[in-house]
Amino acid sequence: MWTIVGLGLRAFHFDLPVRLRSVWGRTLTSWLVAAPLALLLRALLLRSATVAVLFMLITLGLGGGILLLWRTLFVWVAGKAAQSPYGKIPPTKENPT
Repeated sequence: MWTIVGLGLRAFHFDLPVRLRSVWGRTLTSWLVAAPLALLLRALLLRSATVAVLFMLITLGLGGGILLLWRTLFVWVAGKAAQSPYGKIPPTKENPT
């Protein structure tokens, strides 16, 4: 569910250089939309009339924490790759750096 919402909310679109703050913002926005939708879908599939509040809080907290950790590692690796000579973008007419 997070992948589908993330595509719609552009959570996977990055400007160079990749900034942790923008990645976290997009990740949290997508997660806060996707997690409740997934929990509602789960309740429908299980034919449950309610969603357990404790289960929802744990899902939001733990899933969000794992996503932020994963995205932080992505930004770190992307930063390291950009610093290497192989990660440099060659200058063009539009980007004459």
